[in-house]
Amino acid sequence: RNCDWSSDVCSSDFPFQFEINLLTDIQIKNAGISDKIQLTDTVGMKLKYPTMSIIQQLYEKTEKNESGVDIILATKCIDFIYDDEEIFHSKDATEEELASFVDGLSSEKYAKIEEFLKNMPSLYVEKEHICRKCGYSHKVRLEGIADFFM
Repeated sequence: RNCDWSSDVCSSDFPFQFEINLLTDIQIKNAGISDKIQLTDTVGMKLKYPTMSIIQQLYEKTEKNESGVDIILATKCIDFIYDDEEIFHSKDATEEELASFVDGLSSEKYAKIEEFLKNMPSLYVEKEHICRKCGYSHKVRLEGIADFFM
């Protein structure tokens, strides 16, 4: 990391490093959002978190500027859809059927899926670092996979 945080006190470009103890420093952020979304009085869905494989596929599509990544993510996160009488597992449906279902949701109902995804558990570490150049104390927060593997 470089000491270039948006701060009026320290604007040096002085590199630094710190150690992270995997057993004691890493914390889990989880907003406790339910994985069940009620769409109507009788229809709902149960969601699941995306796997790293899914995230990688979506990243590749984003890099190629392909559209529809948000719909693809939503469809990949559907575990099953249910009504009063039946459960429809996503593994038994085609990607096109799931995409059509998600695309047909109102913006209010789709926002519930987005809320689930925005609040999925993530790892983070908060550390304090004192700049060796200027002596300013920075609070550093690493969150998400990109911060840990950059």
